[in-house]
Amino acid sequence: MKRKIMMLFVCLIIGQTAVLSKQKTNIDTAKLIPLESVYIHFNSATLFVGERLYYNLYCLNSATEKLSSLSKVAYIELVGENKKVIFKHKLKLNDGTGQGDFKIPTETPSGNYKIIGYTQWMRNDGEANLFYGNITIINPYRADQQVFLEENKDTLSNKLGLNQRQIVSRISPFLNIQLPQKNFKKRSEISLMLTSNDAQDIRSNYSVSVRKIDEIDVLQKEQITSMIFKKSKPTPNRKELNNIIFLPELRGEIISGVLLNKNDDKPISNEKVALSIQQKDFILKISTTNNDGRFYFNLNADYSEKNAIVQMLNDKDKTSKIMLDNHKSISTEGLSFGKFKISKKYNDYILERSIYNQIESGYMLAKQDSLKNIENTTPFFGHYDIVYKLDDFSRFPTVKETFIEIIKNASIISKDNDQYGFYVESLDPYIKNSDQVAVIVDGVLLQEYSKLMEYNARNIEKISIARTETKFVVGTKLYEGFIVIETFNGGFNNEYSSGYFTKVALFMPQPIKKYFKRRYDNNHIDLVNKIPDFRRQLLWEPKIEMNTQNLTLNFFTSDNIGTYEISIEGFTKNGDPISLKEYFIVE
Repeated sequence: MKRKIMMLFVCLIIGQTAVLSKQKTNIDTAKLIPLESVYIHFNSATLFVGERLYYNLYCLNSATEKLSSLSKVAYIELVGENKKVIFKHKLKLNDGTGQGDFKIPTETPSGNYKIIGYTQWMRNDGEANLFYGNITIINPYRADQQVFLEENKDTLSNKLGLNQRQIVSRISPFLNIQLPQKNFKKRSEISLMLTSNDAQDIRSNYSVSVRKIDEIDVLQKEQITSMIFKKSKPTPNRKELNNIIFLPELRGEIISGVLLNKNDDKPISNEKVALSIQQKDFILKISTTNNDGRFYFNLNADYSEKNAIVQMLNDKDKTSKIMLDNHKSISTEGLSFGKFKISKKYNDYILERSIYNQIESGYMLAKQDSLKNIENTTPFFGHYDIVYKLDDFSRFPTVKETFIEIIKNASIISKDNDQYGFYVESLDPYIKNSDQVAVIVDGVLLQEYSKLMEYNARNIEKISIARTETKFVVGTKLYEGFIVIETFNGGFNNEYSSGYFTKVALFMPQPIKKYFKRRYDNNHIDLVNKIPDFRRQLLWEPKIEMNTQNLTLNFFTSDNIGTYEISIEGFTKNGDPISLKEYFIVE
């Protein structure tokens, strides 16, 4: 089924679908791709500026009701009542889930906000089908709080605190929460036991939040749970898919744009455009423009660079210009926001919470999250036949001399008008290569080599050669081999840009993080005892894949006494919702 869907996607691209295709055949093909829906579990619906919003997104296949393997990218936006977008994130989806976080800026005004989640494919069926959740942000540092304030009413106890009606546990038929006790001391360890209720079907995917709650938190309307989401999510009408506005990102994130003539802004069709991302394991993609001058790149590999270089190949007169598409935000028209209100009796509570937040912010360097390293991958063309680390050889002044004296199985041939060509020998001894190879310097495909010939070879760390028995296809272009040159500082293209390059900023996916966990054991106690600890968020685990019947999560309490909520949301392998809540007290 997945292979069939991928073939449908290829047909969409080959069939000149572009971003605004209205061909009936393409629309009929697109309707065969299943619908999707999105659910977001986030750590709190009430946040102060300076606090961090944590979230995990679940993408579901509406045909199977299970986590989706279709879209590989999703998007999240936080929008205010003034229709201003506070942030917009792109997420890479692995097995239908993606994670991220966002620290609320101190300049954010108090107000009610919407967190919105979707895939590009979902948007073709109308924005009413996206995920919408309510979030309230409180900024105690601004004078204007009229958006929240209401007259004191005796609807709540004058003594701030939680009562039993406000902290009701929620159980699940699929998963149990077990705590060793309900009351804990400051800076003590908690072992949270999770047990699957069905030994025959234990696999599930969920996120866990452990966070302090107060009366001000329960004033906010409760978040949408995964159970409510499954019961109430809208059913799009495929008849409304009258044209394909947004392509499904089935093979990775899509980067698209248009190639235009500089002189008259007319589209340039049937020309090759290359995209390069400069990093250790560089990324090179080549696409051919369609009749509208549009091109598409699919990025499925992880990357760490914020910018890319895009260029038209064989643009000798340098008459082209490249315009990349910006991500189009969702429409804010018709959005309705929550009506969260508080009274002035919460002044002391707000002051205390603000002080704790400032203390935590002051010691943030001691509580840093860590980023997951991007794994080294083999080159997209397979492997290198030989790598020349130039420090292992006698150094020669220029690249041209280095190839003559050191590099085997590759050569430089002079042409007319001071032009040069690079060639490699075929792995097949009976074939003589006659076409040029791809020359890549610091991750960028070069088109003209005159400046490279006299470049100071002492700046080059290594030269790698890849040879093939048959021609290698990159996008729609054929190469007989690859010569990859890496300088020590990666700066060749900054110094010797030929005018072919267009440097563009990338809308990058959120990095995968390993979130900080405070510990108070014998190995850390001397160091950490001196650091104030007023954490409200004791634990955030965005992706737990349960493959055993029992699983234990360990974390430590802080000096912030009060009632804490354990919130678990997610789905089993069969798409059944998991939604639990439990509470404990730190005293």
